[in-house]
Amino acid sequence: MKAPGDIAGQWPRHQNGLGIAMKIIELQVDAFKRLKAISITHTGNVVEVSGENGSGKTSTLDAIWAALGGKDAAPAKPIHTGSEKAEIVL
Repeated sequence: MKAPGDIAGQWPRHQNGLGIAMKIIELQVDAFKRLKAISITHTGNVVEVSGENGSGKTSTLDAIWAALGGKDAAPAKPIHTGSEKAEIVL
């Protein structure tokens, strides 16, 4: 029997055997770092995050990291300038 909170055995292992495979289906972010609002819905095997400098690519990846890692993974200033709160739905 698994200890409470041990979810690793419930997820498929990555092909290389190093870590847990995870598939993000949808990401919604409001007022996080440089992002005012984004919504990404997975429609295939790969989602490419690309764009001009300053367009929010790193903020998008940081939002995923913060959603998975919680408060300890959030940046020092996570709320978009001029906003009262930020929200990440993964």
